[in-house]
Amino acid sequence: MPLCARVKLERHESGVVMGWKPCCLGMRLAIVLLTLALLAAGVPVVLGGLPNVGASDPVYDCSSVTSIPQAECQALVALWEQAGGSGWYDDCGWLHGDDPCAWHSVSGSNGVVCDAGHVTALRQVDNNLQGVIPAEIGNLDHIVILSMGANGLSGPIPDGIQNLTLLEELNLDGNALSGALPDALCSLVQLQFLNLNGNQFTQDVPACLGNLDHLVHLHVQDNSLTGGIPATLGNAVTLQSLRLSRNRLDGPVPSELGSLVALSVLTMGHNGLVGDLPESLTALADLELLDVTYNGLWASSDAVNAFVTARDATWEETQTVAPANLRVTGVTTSTVSLAWDAIPYAQDQGWYEVGVSEIPGGAYTSGGQTASKTDTALTVSGLSPGRTYYFAVRAFTDAHGTQQNPIWSPYSQEVSAMPGADVCDLVADVPASECQALVALYHRTEGEGWLQDDGWVQATTVGDWYGVGVSEGHVSSLSLHGNGLGGSLPQEIGNLGALEYLYLSHNQITGTIPLQIGQATSLKHLHLYRNRLGGEVPSEVGGLAVLRELKLGSNRLEGELPSTVASLPLLGDTSLDLGYNGLWAVDPTLVSFLDAHDPDWHASQTVAPTNVTATMELDTVVHLSWMPIDYVEDGGHYEVWYATDKAGPYTLHGVTSDKSAGQYALDELTPGTTYSIRVRSYTPPHGDQQNALRSGPSETVTATTYASFCDAVSELPAVECDALLALYDATQGEGWTSNGGWRATPTPCSWYGLTCENGHVDRLTLQHNHVVGSLPAQLGDLSELTWLGLYGNYVSGAIPAEVCALPNVTHVYLHNNALAGDVPSPFGANVSVLLLDYNMLEASDPNVQQYLEEKASSWDATQTLPPAELRLGDVTSSAAEILWDPIPYTEDAGSYEVLYGWSAEGPYARHGETSDKTVASYTIDGVVRPKTMYVVVRTVTEPHGEQRNRLVSRQSDPVSVPPSGSALFNAFIPLLIR
Repeated sequence: MPLCARVKLERHESGVVMGWKPCCLGMRLAIVLLTLALLAAGVPVVLGGLPNVGASDPVYDCSSVTSIPQAECQALVALWEQAGGSGWYDDCGWLHGDDPCAWHSVSGSNGVVCDAGHVTALRQVDNNLQGVIPAEIGNLDHIVILSMGANGLSGPIPDGIQNLTLLEELNLDGNALSGALPDALCSLVQLQFLNLNGNQFTQDVPACLGNLDHLVHLHVQDNSLTGGIPATLGNAVTLQSLRLSRNRLDGPVPSELGSLVALSVLTMGHNGLVGDLPESLTALADLELLDVTYNGLWASSDAVNAFVTARDATWEETQTVAPANLRVTGVTTSTVSLAWDAIPYAQDQGWYEVGVSEIPGGAYTSGGQTASKTDTALTVSGLSPGRTYYFAVRAFTDAHGTQQNPIWSPYSQEVSAMPGADVCDLVADVPASECQALVALYHRTEGEGWLQDDGWVQATTVGDWYGVGVSEGHVSSLSLHGNGLGGSLPQEIGNLGALEYLYLSHNQITGTIPLQIGQATSLKHLHLYRNRLGGEVPSEVGGLAVLRELKLGSNRLEGELPSTVASLPLLGDTSLDLGYNGLWAVDPTLVSFLDAHDPDWHASQTVAPTNVTATMELDTVVHLSWMPIDYVEDGGHYEVWYATDKAGPYTLHGVTSDKSAGQYALDELTPGTTYSIRVRSYTPPHGDQQNALRSGPSETVTATTYASFCDAVSELPAVECDALLALYDATQGEGWTSNGGWRATPTPCSWYGLTCENGHVDRLTLQHNHVVGSLPAQLGDLSELTWLGLYGNYVSGAIPAEVCALPNVTHVYLHNNALAGDVPSPFGANVSVLLLDYNMLEASDPNVQQYLEEKASSWDATQTLPPAELRLGDVTSSAAEILWDPIPYTEDAGSYEVLYGWSAEGPYARHGETSDKTVASYTIDGVVRPKTMYVVVRTVTEPHGEQRNRLVSRQSDPVSVPPSGSALFNAFIPLLIR
């Protein structure tokens, strides 16, 4: 490897003035030797430091460089000059010698890589680069990898980057780069990996990045990027990871991201994103890591919510969203009091702001704000009586921690109110308590959004309110079927004691059926079907003694039906509708009553399955079975949840294909662990059922996984099972061409490549099966094995002594692998066929050597071993000839690689290679030898025929080459002094 320093020699009358800045111990030694050579030649020497190197001179002259174009050389020099090369942690080799392709660190991890006369890779990771990326970087127009992460680079990415059209990897993370991401990045048409994390970039993410057809990883998190996520990123269908977290991005998540079906990582947390998560995200079936935390996002779709929650169970607890259930709780001549439900995200500084407008839908002005996000009420004052006002609420969270963005949610749903006299004080046709019940219903069910609300809370005659019937001074009927009601039913509904007809079906009413419904004792017809009501059916319904119709179907009611329902004596035979909920009944009397009045009620209930049982199957698998529910139509599935503590928390493991399934395998569990398991049923919205129904959990069952896989195996001894798993794990079994059954079933004798006899492994035949790795010693535990076939694979390392000692083996096929080292001992006495050809094996033990000659006579003629008798030939001050005896195996393509270093123990750097394996010498030139140089040789055989491995032998024993001596330096003096 060339030494490195900046050295300048100048001739003066008094002698030679020498200035330098050596960067490594080897160069310091060279400077000492050069000084001694000058003095020995009678030339006086004046020593100086780096300032004596002419400051006005070019740092490096590229005109003499022939290994790469001058423009590429100048780009490398510009990087040195503009990125503080003199302060790099490791600059050995840079700007020294006439071959920039040799400018790299001793370890080779950083520096320049060339191929075919061009720079193809440049790595300077964590090397204290300080300064800017030079515009000349665009001269490296053949570069494939540019990696300069974890430094102190600043300024923009130069536009010249657009010239790097062959670039596949651009890694600039962990710097202080700033400015906009240039559109020039979109010219990098071969780009696969773009990592700009942890810089100071601003402005928009270029939309044209979505046009990069080969992009696999796009990482721009931890910057200050603004604007929206470009919808065009959905065109980059090759993307597997997209990291956008901790920026200043805003707007919605574009639905086009659902086209990125190869994504496994998507992070968008800690931005200012606001909006409904698109349904298209559920198409990302391979997504494993999803981060949307600390934004203003929500999921109105149950499917999207389940998809996101399965990947981040607490995501909703960090979203700044509009509060729900805004309602008017009081009105005076100049004030309106409002209340709402707090959002789940109560942490971190923030508040709610009430918007006020005299026009429906705004624009809103601020009517005040709360002290925190835990406050759920505010009174707006200073209003004019007799004027209708419209109110909405939005949430705010201030910037904090790694969240750079203050976030405002959208406004909530709107409510209205008119300050002044309470309308119910002016109503005369019904009692004030009944009027107030209707006003409460109006506000709680978002009356301002009803399709029809003529007269409501305005007209002083309740009988004039749309859908209200009044008889004999009382509210007798309320018909608001299909009228756009939302919100929830108020408790005041119980004040309507004379109400006979309550028709509220085909709306979007949420919440629960109020217990106070039981106080409306005159009810004859109760229609609440096709809403979004949840919770249990209150037992108070059974007190409605004159009820003739009870219609509760197509909601999301759940739980055990109260036995009091059987006490409704006037219900007709077809006047009960409980279908399409999550209800069940246990009481025999109630069941008979329900079957008589609604015979198919139980066949449409989304309830938890019964008879759940769990059985141990493997060390990482538990088999679960249950009795499917009656309701298997209309899509859906079962969800399987598990926990290591019966009290939870429970994690979703997976779902079945449909509701007719009665079993499920929980895999990837921890061996020797007790799990608590529950099952839930799920039915999606369909037809008139607008709700996604998810049952409560089934009974909890427990199962303990086997402590090890082989504890589940009964057809083989555990020690043989362990040996097979050791082989699978040591040779990347999951990547074998065929691995049917391996680690998947407790019946090893059915696994691919295995044959058993009398309860033992008899044959192991995995030839040409992409077996990669070393043979484990545990194979020696297959005591009854007769046939070992692993040829034509990628098996490496030594042959374990335990394999040689297999007592019953008769056929051993290990040829065409990458086995290396000494064959430790003779194989078993029963071996009749032994094939070890085309490996890197040796036999130093005479007994083993004799055995192999008897069993496999030509085995040593096909081994790729280092050449013997390494020795010196002609040696000059500038070159050294290395001689050796070629190995017996000279057929098939290959070469000898020659490496050199400065210590017998290494490290060694590659100098070159021979044309083939018949060559017996090589000359090392172009290497200055300030001290003893050590040379080793290794043999290479290229893949051929059934041999799929590139075989590289161990290194030979080193041969030493003496230092060049002072004559070399005397020869160089005229070239150095000018």
